[in-house]
Amino acid sequence: KQLLKKFNLCIFMSATINNTIISNETGIEFKPSEFIDQDSEIPVKNRQIKFENTYFYRKETDLEKFFSNVLINKIKEIFDKHPDERGLIMCTRYRDKKIILEEFEKKYPDDYTRLTDDKKGSKFKNTLSENMKKSNGVIISARAGTGIDLKDDASRFQIIIKGPYMSELADKNNERAKRIQREDKQRYFIKSMFRLVQFAGRSVRGNKDHAVTYV
Repeated sequence: KQLLKKFNLCIFMSATINNTIISNETGIEFKPSEFIDQDSEIPVKNRQIKFENTYFYRKETDLEKFFSNVLINKIKEIFDKHPDERGLIMCTRYRDKKIILEEFEKKYPDDYTRLTDDKKGSKFKNTLSENMKKSNGVIISARAGTGIDLKDDASRFQIIIKGPYMSELADKNNERAKRIQREDKQRYFIKSMFRLVQFAGRSVRGNKDHAVTYV
């Protein structure tokens, strides 16, 4: 109310939002507002998403086995489909990024040289500059899910290592999150879905741009 009462008209703009999320997160009711929904102007064929769904692990102890036996080979398979193109690997945890780098160095040393590590605490523009020096460089990052522009030849394929679920879904000590989940079971899943949409948009930045996303 403090925000809205100052103006006769307020416009909230976002490429990844819907009326359910904006209502829940801001408390703005539908009655005094109008939600205008527009399709993306980027052709669908330019922003294909391929859900690999090759494997999932149930226990944390299975993590390294999953990475070494399944995920690394899947990434290698995708690399072979894009031998002469730059790309992006998006992790949700720095631990996952570390394992991928270590396993690639051991199993696929030639492809390891393609990887550009987006180190924690570094500036992303420096990571991008380093990767652009390689004709087929692939940035691997645990923070590139939002706010990153990889236009045109900066990235023609991207790999999302796992669905970027909201941390509230797993945090058993978050009492507020538990209350919200009791009252609105879908809220954090909807927010997670829109995080996935944001991840998928890192390498397709305009109507003539194109890239393939692998989840």
